Amino acid sequence: LVMEKQVLFGIQIAASISEVWFCYKLLFEIIMEKKLTGKQKLVILLSTFVLGCLLGANRKIGFFSSLMFLFCILNTCMVSFFIVENEKNLITVIVVLYYLVIALLDFYFAFLSISFLKEKFLDAVYYRALSCWKCLIYALTRIIIVGGILFLKKRKDIWSVILELKNFLWLYVVFGIILLLQYQQNLDCMVTGEQKINGMRAAISLMILIIIVVLGLMILLKNKMIQNENEFLISQDKLMEQKYQEIEQERENSRRVIHDIKNHFFVLKAYEREKNYEGIHNYLEEIEAEFSQSAVQIWTGNRIVDLILNQKKSQAEKMQITFCIQAVPIVIWPMKDSELCSFWGNLLDNAIEACNAIEKEKKWIDIVIERQGNLLFVKIRNSMREFPVVKKGKFMSKKEQFKKHGYGLKNVERIVRKYQGELRYEIEKNVFGVSGTFFINESKGKEK
Repeated sequence: LVMEKQVLFGIQIAASISEVWFCYKLLFEIIMEKKLTGKQKLVILLSTFVLGCLLGANRKIGFFSSLMFLFCILNTCMVSFFIVENEKNLITVIVVLYYLVIALLDFYFAFLSISFLKEKFLDAVYYRALSCWKCLIYALTRIIIVGGILFLKKRKDIWSVILELKNFLWLYVVFGIILLLQYQQNLDCMVTGEQKINGMRAAISLMILIIIVVLGLMILLKNKMIQNENEFLISQDKLMEQKYQEIEQERENSRRVIHDIKNHFFVLKAYEREKNYEGIHNYLEEIEAEFSQSAVQIWTGNRIVDLILNQKKSQAEKMQITFCIQAVPIVIWPMKDSELCSFWGNLLDNAIEACNAIEKEKKWIDIVIERQGNLLFVKIRNSMREFPVVKKGKFMSKKEQFKKHGYGLKNVERIVRKYQGELRYEIEKNVFGVSGTFFINESKGKEK
């Protein structure tokens, strides 16, 4: 009997420690921007072990303690504030919601157990109890929590929406606290005999309320994701329109220069009849710059790619950015014209923007386009002033209108995924590189 009690107590302690640990896991899955230091890891491990042991020991005395509930929230928040200096509001709301969900699920399974145990519930679960029933209740709740965290971990798109809705989540906190207090009172009244024991009814009503809250939250998240997607599509439409306008402007400049060739011939012939060779030389020098700026140089043989490369090269050189291109003829690309425009336009705009932020050091952009069999390799490297902000493996924009920016790389990644390509980022000291690999299907390729 003593051995059995010790085993059950060990299970209860382990469940409590895992509960605290997964709270930290959830927190840093959402908000961590960098790896933890050794000191920070030690603080988290100590907090997890000590708080978990205190929580498990407290549950040996009683099924649920409001004071211990508040202590867990305060302790977890304080440790998290030590690790992450900002986002205190987000940390607090996540921690409170996490412990609220666990407490409500514990109450749900407690009400279910009342339907089976009846009057035995007091000795088996509620008061100074160490039993298989009590351990089962705690285990079921934590299994559900772990499953929920693993599901959220796979849905990375939800994190950004949660960040945007962090203030709205406080309404769920308030509603959850009201539910917790109400059902804690119901459980206490059933145990003391002030209320008729009807665990199944309480369990069903609590589950219905939980389902309604979860569905409401899912609808809210879905609507926000759709809203963000619509904003993304609108921004992409505007971006594509801008890119096409820039390309069309370059083509118009080329047509204008070609149209003026006739007039240039008239002038040169006039100089030639007059045997004014100095005039011919000066005039050729004058129009040479205009031709070099407007002529579309052939890099790959693909009309869209070459137009974008020429346009961005001209734009970069006006900003005193050295722009080097090494390319082989690749007429057939795996993407549509609009996708080529978005892919190259976004990557080169980012590179030019990074170079333009440099004040004294040399500014440069290198582009390499290669092909080996049916594999297409694209590599863009550029100088940069400072290390980019990386959060959860994503590069974050530093622009003022944060929500409206950062879509460029997202769209590039979407295009790469669509064609089952691979995109890699390389960061060195003051150098940022991005490389893409694609498969070219000659039979399905579309000549641009």
